[in-house]
Amino acid sequence: MNTFEVHDDEINAKEILEKIRDNIQSRKKAGAYSESIPNFVIKNPEKSFLPMVDGMAAKDLEYLTSNYDVQNRSYVISSHRPFIGSFLVKARNLVNGEVKRYVDPIFSQQSELNACICRICTELLGKNKELLGKYEGILGKNEDLMRKYEELLIKNEESNSQASALDAKVVELEQKVKVMNSNSLTSSGNAVASSSWGEYYSEDISEADLLGNMNHHKHFISLIEEYAHKASEKRVPKLVEVGIGTATMSIYFSRQKYQVLGLDNDINVIFNAINTNKRLGGHANFVMLDANSLNLFKNKYFDVAFSQGTLEHFDNEGLIKILSKQLETAKYVVFSVPSIHYPKREFGNERKMTTEEWEVILNDGGFNIEKLEYYREDTQIVCIVTEEKE
Repeated sequence: MNTFEVHDDEINAKEILEKIRDNIQSRKKAGAYSESIPNFVIKNPEKSFLPMVDGMAAKDLEYLTSNYDVQNRSYVISSHRPFIGSFLVKARNLVNGEVKRYVDPIFSQQSELNACICRICTELLGKNKELLGKYEGILGKNEDLMRKYEELLIKNEESNSQASALDAKVVELEQKVKVMNSNSLTSSGNAVASSSWGEYYSEDISEADLLGNMNHHKHFISLIEEYAHKASEKRVPKLVEVGIGTATMSIYFSRQKYQVLGLDNDINVIFNAINTNKRLGGHANFVMLDANSLNLFKNKYFDVAFSQGTLEHFDNEGLIKILSKQLETAKYVVFSVPSIHYPKREFGNERKMTTEEWEVILNDGGFNIEKLEYYREDTQIVCIVTEEKE
């Protein structure tokens, strides 16, 4: 659509304004104002009030924030005509003022809309940058967690391999225990069958039974305590009972602040001991192990190895062997056996001898006898031996 022309010699302000209004309305109806608004670069840099941002949209946002004001403020009206130019300029300023009063509110609204869009875009881009920073931080933490997870997997594999090796070792030890038990002196006639002992000690033991047994063997108990403290040198004494029977002695010492381990080669005896220990408030530990396997423990690990009513079931060869094994793992061996004066036979193939007979056997074995004497009206014999003769 063509714009109207204004001639210097036929200026009529009212008519010109009417034509401008008609022209704008016509162009508006024809869709002229739907086209993109031309790019105007404002010469005043202070109009670019929004900060620059990083990223791919930086240039676009910079352009938008620099040109949000769509009004053309640099337009100057002038005339080259020497005589009527002044009049023409005034007329055109009048027309321009009328036009501005009509279109400026629209341009102001558009400029404000553009400014709002710029502010929103800048804030969104800033938030996006902030979120990107947090995302990178999360990625870094995720990498650390993945690295730690891989380390845990490696440690878990190592633990599994160690556990497998330990399981294999346990199986191997169980096989060795079975072999040792099958080859124990029980099978050679030096002791009665283990199942019989399990039945013999199957009855429940009460607190009164425990105290009665301790009172009956008071002298034996006192010697164990004396030599245990002598060997331990002010630390907690370590005791091992070989052949636990009712387990009352192990339980008694464990309640007196001794560290006690009870050994027996009968699983039923061990089970009974564990139940009695729990019921009577003991702190002893019990293990199924043949006395001839005491070398599995460290040399001189215990202060005293003791037994009551056990060694009388072995022949001379078996006695020397089992005492030697005990002295490998303990500094002293203290044992009690019924003497020739014991009034009755209790159970199994008991050998009731005098102190003189025991002295001969122990001397033949090369043991150093610290003490060998009767107690309890000569019905019991107590003996303390060490590894070498003086």
